[in-house]
Amino acid sequence: MDTSFGVNDALAVKVWAKKLFVDALKETKADKFMGTSSSSLIQVRDELSKSAGDRITVGLRMQLTGSGVQGDGTLEGNEESLTTYSDNVYVDQLRHAVRSAGYQSSPVVA
Repeated sequence: MDTSFGVNDALAVKVWAKKLFVDALKETKADKFMGTSSSSLIQVRDELSKSAGDRITVGLRMQLTGSGVQGDGTLEGNEESLTTYSDNVYVDQLRHAVRSAGYQSSPVVA
Protein backbone atom coordinates (compact mmCIF):
# COMPACT_ATOMS: atom_id res chain seq x y z
CA MET A 1 0.00 0.00 0.00
CA ASP A 2 1.34 3.42 -0.96
CA THR A 3 1.33 6.30 1.49
CA SER A 4 0.29 9.65 0.09
CA PHE A 5 -0.54 13.07 1.48
CA GLY A 6 -3.76 14.45 0.02
CA VAL A 7 -4.68 18.07 -0.55
CA ASN A 8 -6.49 18.29 2.80
CA ASP A 9 -3.70 16.71 4.82
CA ALA A 10 -2.69 19.38 7.35
CA LEU A 11 1.04 18.74 7.12
CA ALA A 12 1.24 18.68 3.34
CA VAL A 13 -0.86 21.80 2.88
CA LYS A 14 0.89 23.89 5.52
CA VAL A 15 4.41 22.93 4.54
CA TRP A 16 3.99 23.64 0.84
CA ALA A 17 1.80 26.74 1.20
CA LYS A 18 4.08 28.39 3.77
CA LYS A 19 7.22 27.76 1.73
CA LEU A 20 5.70 29.13 -1.48
CA PHE A 21 4.27 32.16 0.28
CA VAL A 22 7.57 33.09 1.93
CA ASP A 23 9.49 32.74 -1.34
CA ALA A 24 6.92 34.81 -3.24
CA LEU A 25 7.01 37.62 -0.67
CA LYS A 26 10.79 37.92 -0.99
CA GLU A 27 10.25 39.05 -4.59
CA THR A 28 7.66 41.72 -3.75
CA LYS A 29 7.40 44.82 -1.59
CA ALA A 30 3.97 43.79 -0.26
CA ASP A 31 5.26 42.28 2.98
CA LYS A 32 5.96 45.70 4.52
CA PHE A 33 2.25 46.55 4.15
CA MET A 34 1.07 43.29 5.75
CA GLY A 35 0.18 42.72 9.38
CA THR A 36 -2.42 41.46 11.80
CA SER A 37 -3.43 44.88 13.18
CA SER A 38 -6.53 46.71 11.98
CA SER A 39 -4.30 49.54 10.73
CA SER A 40 -2.37 47.29 8.32
CA LEU A 41 -3.05 48.00 4.65
CA ILE A 42 -3.08 44.25 3.94
CA GLN A 43 -4.58 42.42 6.91
CA VAL A 44 -3.40 38.89 7.65
CA ARG A 45 -6.32 36.95 9.12
CA ASP A 46 -5.33 33.83 11.07
CA GLU A 47 -8.64 32.87 12.70
CA LEU A 48 -8.91 29.64 10.73
CA SER A 49 -5.45 28.49 11.79
CA LYS A 50 -6.61 28.59 15.42
CA SER A 51 -10.04 26.97 15.05
CA ALA A 52 -12.11 24.95 12.60
CA GLY A 53 -14.05 26.60 9.82
CA ASP A 54 -14.07 27.44 6.15
CA ARG A 55 -15.14 31.08 6.19
CA ILE A 56 -14.17 34.31 7.92
CA THR A 57 -16.86 36.97 8.10
CA VAL A 58 -15.48 40.48 8.43
CA GLY A 59 -17.71 43.31 9.61
CA LEU A 60 -17.21 46.67 7.93
CA ARG A 61 -18.39 49.95 9.49
CA MET A 62 -18.38 53.04 7.34
CA GLN A 63 -17.34 56.42 8.71
CA LEU A 64 -20.10 58.77 9.79
CA THR A 65 -21.19 61.14 7.02
CA GLY A 66 -23.37 63.70 8.81
CA SER A 67 -22.31 67.30 9.40
CA GLY A 68 -21.99 66.76 13.18
CA VAL A 69 -22.75 69.19 15.98
CA GLN A 70 -20.30 72.00 16.71
CA GLY A 71 -19.32 73.20 20.15
CA ASP A 72 -21.80 72.63 22.93
CA GLY A 73 -24.72 72.14 20.51
CA THR A 74 -27.42 69.62 21.38
CA LEU A 75 -26.63 66.06 20.33
CA GLU A 76 -30.10 64.72 21.19
CA GLY A 77 -32.11 64.48 17.98
CA ASN A 78 -29.02 64.91 15.77
CA GLU A 79 -27.88 61.29 15.83
CA GLU A 80 -27.17 59.38 12.63
CA SER A 81 -27.37 55.70 11.80
CA LEU A 82 -24.32 53.52 11.44
CA THR A 83 -23.80 52.02 7.99
CA THR A 84 -22.43 48.50 8.21
CA TYR A 85 -21.57 45.79 5.70
CA SER A 86 -20.07 42.35 5.95
CA ASP A 87 -17.76 40.44 3.67
CA ASN A 88 -16.83 36.76 3.65
CA VAL A 89 -13.48 35.21 2.90
CA TYR A 90 -14.25 31.64 1.91
CA VAL A 91 -11.60 28.93 1.96
CA ASP A 92 -11.87 26.38 -0.83
CA GLN A 93 -9.54 24.41 -3.02
CA LEU A 94 -8.77 24.52 -6.73
CA ARG A 95 -6.98 21.45 -7.98
CA HIS A 96 -5.04 20.52 -11.11
CA ALA A 97 -3.44 17.24 -12.05
CA VAL A 98 -0.36 16.44 -14.11
CA ARG A 99 0.44 12.93 -15.26
CA SER A 100 4.18 12.45 -15.55
CA ALA A 101 5.41 9.56 -17.68
CA GLY A 102 8.17 7.55 -16.09
CA TYR A 103 7.46 8.52 -12.47
CA GLN A 104 7.65 5.51 -10.20
CA SER A 105 6.36 5.92 -6.67
CA SER A 106 8.31 4.12 -4.02
CA PRO A 107 6.73 2.87 -0.83
CA VAL A 108 7.20 4.94 2.29
CA VAL A 109 8.37 2.95 5.28
CA ALA A 110 7.04 4.24 8.57
